[in-house]
Amino acid sequence: MNDKDETRKNHMIWKDKIVISHQEADRLPGNIAHADCHVLCNITSNLSSLTLNNFDLVKEHKSWFKRITPRDKYRTAEHQIKVVIGPADIRFELWYDGS
Repeated sequence: MNDKDETRKNHMIWKDKIVISHQEADRLPGNIAHADCHVLCNITSNLSSLTLNNFDLVKEHKSWFKRITPRDKYRTAEHQIKVVIGPADIRFELWYDGS
């Protein structure tokens, strides 16, 4: 595996946090830095088994005076993390494109 492949693999990994709060629904914290927000678990989603063709290519629109430089490009992926609550555990499943 060369450096380019390793860099691509690292870009295909997202890190998410599942947090909890004991506030009422209308008083939930706005961000995870709030004192009443506690991290329940960290989730690492690995989509490196997919090819780049599975992701949508987005070109960043720039204002008229920045058009002399190349546009920034990035790819987006819509995925779901489903929670399966068992009798003695919690399992997270990464779903992409319906499976």
